[in-house]
Amino acid sequence: MTVVRYTPGSLRAVVAPHAIAVLGEPATDATAEAVWEQLHRGAGLAGVVDALAAGGPLSALPPFAVALDEDGGWRIAVRGDLTVSLGTDAAAERVDGAGVSTWIERSIRSADTLVIGPAAPVAAALPLRDGVVAAASVLIAREENASPAPAAQPAAAPAGPRRSGAPVEPVQPHSVAEVRQEADAPSVPEPPAAPAVADAPAASAAPDASPTHPTPAAPEVPAPAAAVPTPAAPAPATAPAPEVPAAPAAAVPPLDEDIEATIIRGPGEAEGESEDATITLEEARRLRAAGELPPVAPPLSPPVPSAAAGLLRVSSGQSVLLERTVIIGRRPRSTRISGADLPHLIAVDSPQQDISRNHLEVRVEGDSILATDLNTTNGTRLLRRGAEPVRLHPGEQTIVVPGDVLDLGDGITVAVEDVP
Repeated sequence: MTVVRYTPGSLRAVVAPHAIAVLGEPATDATAEAVWEQLHRGAGLAGVVDALAAGGPLSALPPFAVALDEDGGWRIAVRGDLTVSLGTDAAAERVDGAGVSTWIERSIRSADTLVIGPAAPVAAALPLRDGVVAAASVLIAREENASPAPAAQPAAAPAGPRRSGAPVEPVQPHSVAEVRQEADAPSVPEPPAAPAVADAPAASAAPDASPTHPTPAAPEVPAPAAAVPTPAAPAPATAPAPEVPAAPAAAVPPLDEDIEATIIRGPGEAEGESEDATITLEEARRLRAAGELPPVAPPLSPPVPSAAAGLLRVSSGQSVLLERTVIIGRRPRSTRISGADLPHLIAVDSPQQDISRNHLEVRVEGDSILATDLNTTNGTRLLRRGAEPVRLHPGEQTIVVPGDVLDLGDGITVAVEDVP
C-alpha cells in the first residue's frame, strides 16, 4: 500500500489506487477527471495517454508524470519539464522528459519513495488517498516508509476490557478469588460469618495492612456469601486445573469431524471402492453394447485466438499480425519452446552486423503496442511523423502507434500498421 501526500500548487495531481499522475499546463480539470477515471479502471499508462490525447496528435500532449505500483516496484513515465526524484534527499536520482519528443519510461525496483515536482518538507504536505487536487509536488512512499502511525494505541485497547471486567470497587480485594471459588464449588453451603472472619486477614493483609477495617470487611463478605455459598480453602488450588484441559478436550472431536468432512470424492465413489469399482476392457465393451455406459464427452474446442492489435511490415518483405510477441533480429531465439504465447521470430539480413541476434521485441499490452530495444549495441530509432527521430532506451518499453517506423540499422525498418 502506498501513502500519498501533496503540497498545494498549480499542477493537477490525480490519485487512484496503485497509480498517481501529475499533469502540467495546459491540462484542464476535465482532462484530469478523465485520467482519474482511466486509472480507476486499471488502464495504466495507455489509459492516461488516451485520456490526454483525446483523439489528437501525441505532439499535443501536456507534460505529465505517471507512477504505477507494479509488483512491489514502480513503473514511471515522464514527459516534458516535470521531474521524478527517486528519494527525498538532494542527491537522489532524477528522471525527466527533457529533450524527448514523446516520454521516458523506466521500471524502478530500488526506490521506496518518489517525489514528483520540487521537493517539499513532509510536514507541509497534506495526505491524499483518492481524487484530483491542485498541487505543486507529490510525495509517494511505501506504507513502512511513511510517517509512523501510533502503534501504542491499538496495543492499549485490550486494557479497556480488563478494567471493565472488574467494575465492582467494594469487592476488589476478594473479587477474583471468591468468584472463582463460588463458581467452581457451589455445592458446599457453610455459614458465611465464621470462614469470612478467618479468611479476611489472609486475603486482605497485603492491601489493607491494618486492623482498622474489620468492621467494613465483615459486611462485604457476607453479602456475596449469602447469594452463593463460600467453599473451603483448598478448593481454589484444584479449580483452575480442570478448567484448562477441559477446553481443548471439548474442541478435539469437532476438529476431527471437520477434517473428515473435507475429503472430496467423485460422484458414486465411496471409501474403499477403488479396487472393486475397476472395470475390465471386456466388461466395458459389454456395458457399451448394452447402452449402460455414458456417452463419451465431445472434445473441447480449441481456444479462439485473440484479435490482432496491429500489423508489423518489415522492409525485407516479411509481415506478421500482432497476435502475440514478435522478436526481430539477425538470428532471433526464444527461451520459451512451447505454450500459447510462443513469440513470432523474424530473421533479417545484416551484412554490416549492425543488427543484433535478438534486436527488437514488439508486444501488445491491453490496447497499446510496446517496442523494446533488447540492449543492442547500435540501438533502434523511432521514426514518427512530425517529430525528430528518437533512439529507444535499451531494455525500456516505448509505446508505438500505427504510422510509426522502427529503424534497426543496415537498411532494415519495421513499420507499424493497422490491421487491414
